[in-house]
Amino acid sequence: ASVTDVDLVLLMTIRPTRGKVMYNVNVINGVVQLLVFTA
Repeated sequence: ASVTDVDLVLLMTIRPTRGKVMYNVNVINGVVQLLVFTA
């Protein structure tokens, strides 16, 4: 999860259009991982 956290921080600081798309994808993946871990 540390790698995804770093990616999210980098994408949030850069904020390009391509980064926003990847940020949304990473957020969805993160939410899915959280649901799997909590389930």
